[in-house]
Amino acid sequence: MPISEHIRRLRKRVGTELLLVPSAAVLVRDERGRVLLVRHVELGTWSLPGGAIEPDEPPQVAAVREAYEETGLLVESGKLLGVYGGPEFRITYPNGDRVAYVPAVFEGRAVGGVERPDGIETSEVRWFQPAELDGLPLTPIARTVLTRLLT
Repeated sequence: MPISEHIRRLRKRVGTELLLVPSAAVLVRDERGRVLLVRHVELGTWSLPGGAIEPDEPPQVAAVREAYEETGLLVESGKLLGVYGGPEFRITYPNGDRVAYVPAVFEGRAVGGVERPDGIETSEVRWFQPAELDGLPLTPIARTVLTRLLT
């Protein structure tokens, strides 16, 4: 789902004003050390699977839900790797909506499902070796998180 009903209701009240949004993401690695990334339809850039946390939803549950929605993979979530924020976690979407994300990032591993983009939020799902990440067009959020977690 590109935008949750909760965020949609907020947007009706505040328009494109900056929203502080708690979010969750999962750093999924396979047995070869590759990292799972998704290409976002709207931005055209690569990122970790993740998104906004729904009201009353535990962050770890949100991370698993978002991973499934965006990749088609069932993900087992592990320990919390970090919580991030700051100017590099702001995004202005093509429609003008401004968001400052505060993502909780969990480790994870794929345990089932069928790998596929959802075609709404994600146009591609791919595994990358860490050495391949430098040349990719990553979201600022993904670049910051991956740099901190993989170096």
